[in-house]
Amino acid sequence: MRIFLVEEKTPFRDALQQLLQNRFPHADITAVDTCEEAEKQIALLVPEFVFINIHLSTGKGLEVVRKAKIKHSGITFLALTDSDLPEYHVASRRSGADFFVPKDQWSGEKMIALVDTILMEADDNG
Repeated sequence: MRIFLVEEKTPFRDALQQLLQNRFPHADITAVDTCEEAEKQIALLVPEFVFINIHLSTGKGLEVVRKAKIKHSGITFLALTDSDLPEYHVASRRSGADFFVPKDQWSGEKMIALVDTILMEADDNG
């Protein structure tokens, strides 16, 4: 399993990466902090999961989602944000993000439970 993290806030990115690595020790987890690097690496690696901040100083994370979904519709995108605003939910869905995750309301356990649920649904459908 390949998981990709796009987050410029180093403490959050490192914590999420460690959390995911602990739960999924055999997963290949890659992390970057710019939209440009995200687009290159997503095209190269075609991960199963992408956790992406919708607001990056280098561009809009949702634009990365929109572009990637055109070529790789099977990637599951989890849009991360600091604010749980209704307009962010709408924008995330319109971009093609599969899930909306307000960072301040989600514990590590909730992140892991969400990934586990997605994996179980994929097994049931595949």
